[in-house]
Amino acid sequence: MKPCPKCQVELDGYALRCKSCGHELTKAELYPSAELFHEKGTISSADSLSVPEKSTLDSSTIARKLSGRYSDAYTEAHVVVSAGGIIKGIGGILAVIILIGGGEIGHKIGVGAGLSIGLGFALSCIVSIPIYVLGILVSSQGQTQLAVLDTAINSSRLLQDDDVAKILSKRFSL
Repeated sequence: MKPCPKCQVELDGYALRCKSCGHELTKAELYPSAELFHEKGTISSADSLSVPEKSTLDSSTIARKLSGRYSDAYTEAHVVVSAGGIIKGIGGILAVIILIGGGEIGHKIGVGAGLSIGLGFALSCIVSIPIYVLGILVSSQGQTQLAVLDTAINSSRLLQDDDVAKILSKRFSL
């Protein structure tokens, strides 16, 4: 925790403004490490969040910009998870089709019922298991993206608790 430069009251680590005197912290007070900023006033690690030359930023502007960015990222992660689910579904459907088709082929060439079912089962496993595993891997990538986003939002020093709650509520409404 650091003191407010104006009234010396201890500030919350995430504060952009002093709750006691209302002093809005400047870029230099928020980010003592000046190498984070380019000369034109943009944060180097987040190029779409521009910081004005004069400290006119308020927490609602930051929250709005970050909310849009995180909302897009959550949408992308949910699409990846859904794509993995679709791939797994395709693997399951192919398993059933090949199982039935293998049994029919075995029946047509005159092998016994047990052998034709065994042939269909073997073929369905050879084809559908790798597809299903691919679906699992794709879904896990999306779940990893969701976990990283949750961590980024919860640990952001630029968001207040109510902003974090609003962004996370959007995560579960997709």
